[in-house]
Amino acid sequence: MHPSLFLYLTVTNNPYIIERVKGAKLLKGTALDVMTEARNLVHAGWNLVTSPLYGNFKPNQQPYRTIVLSKWKGDNNMPTDFEFLNYLEEAISIYKDAPIIRQVGEFSEEIDIDFRQLDFMLMSKTFQNCGLLLSPLN
Repeated sequence: MHPSLFLYLTVTNNPYIIERVKGAKLLKGTALDVMTEARNLVHAGWNLVTSPLYGNFKPNQQPYRTIVLSKWKGDNNMPTDFEFLNYLEEAISIYKDAPIIRQVGEFSEEIDIDFRQLDFMLMSKTFQNCGLLLSPLN
């Protein structure tokens, strides 16, 4: 994808992302809340750029979730992409069926920082490819 042809939106519950990525929307909530917001955006014509289950983390393993979406610049009437919608519905179902969903702030600050940085690093190549990084990766 050529970044200049698209609008991008990053939906996350990770404050570390907000400081480093253009067009990021911070949600106060769980990974499930991030997926639900992404699903709502797909209904509004946005497309998934990243998998909602990237990193293969189970709901009990990682409190942070980040999803990048895109749409063509100047095209506000895109139909819902049902394949993307299905991906999100399946991910939401996995999270809803989980016995434990990790909460933001549940762990010590040191562990929480590790989770935030891990989430960022897993998404960093996507951010770079989409031209979303506020500063280059070190």
